Amino acid sequence: MQTTTYDASGVVTSKSDVLNVPDGYYTIFKADKTFERYQDSKLALTGTYSYTNTTLTNTSSQNQATQQITTFTDTNLVLVNDSRREGRGTGTVEVLTLRKH
Repeated sequence: MQTTTYDASGVVTSKSDVLNVPDGYYTIFKADKTFERYQDSKLALTGTYSYTNTTLTNTSSQNQATQQITTFTDTNLVLVNDSRREGRGTGTVEVLTLRKH
């Protein structure tokens, strides 16, 4: 996952690669519309998901998150979470790239 942070004028203030987890970070999306997220080979989160052609929504006991789908193929899924608000440049853009293994 790559994160870019912007100030109020829309200028990039930082960029980073996050979630560099030694034993991996991955999500399993199941046909029954549930998902399991693993971190360091341990189950970290479960919930349900739904999607359209342009968005993916994950719902768990902790929260609900909707991300924009920018790439969706048989082997690659790229999700973007943009927290910048209309009229305010400040915020973060997170890009999560998932690959089928």
